[in-house]
Amino acid sequence: MKRLLQKIGRNPFYIRWTHWEFWPMQFLYIPVYLQHIWLSAKAGNFFFILRTNPAIKEGLLLDDPKYKTLEMVPREYLPKTLFITKNHSVEALKRLMEEADIAFPV
Repeated sequence: MKRLLQKIGRNPFYIRWTHWEFWPMQFLYIPVYLQHIWLSAKAGNFFFILRTNPAIKEGLLLDDPKYKTLEMVPREYLPKTLFITKNHSVEALKRLMEEADIAFPV
């Protein structure tokens, strides 16, 4: 009997269904979906969550770039920041870092 339980415990199928880390993400979000539906019904608007911060486009809910949000914060409260794309060369990066007074190690 002990061997059988050990064999079952090592079975990949059993492990996948008894450890939440292996569950599909949609399944894990079911409680979140249900609460959103409940809160939407109470608020009378499915997109009530977008009203949290009207200054931020779409309320940070759908693909809102973090850098654009950080641009709204006064510079005195931000660390030194550079926006770098994949097209920047190493030389351009070093120049931008010097202009922003940022030194290695970063």
